[in-house]
Amino acid sequence: METPLTVVIPVYNEGSNFGRLWSEITRHFNFPFSALVAYDFEADDTLPVVERILSQGETRLRPIRNSYGPGVVGAIRSGFDQAAAGPVLVLM
Repeated sequence: METPLTVVIPVYNEGSNFGRLWSEITRHFNFPFSALVAYDFEADDTLPVVERILSQGETRLRPIRNSYGPGVVGAIRSGFDQAAAGPVLVLM
């Protein structure tokens, strides 16, 4: 069996957009994948949206804190660090 794709999604206060993004991802990705939402700080307004999606039973989504300091490059690096072995796609 192939290793599923890991999608890394760096975010910075994308609460108003993330629900639509997730809907599009799940509508168009008709293969096994997991997604890491890499954020910089706990007050990021994306997190409540991610938590709402998780509370509805979604298992492919996982928030991760950027461990390299603020910024998109650190968020992407954090995602690569925590990605499963196999292909990785970064969506911004």
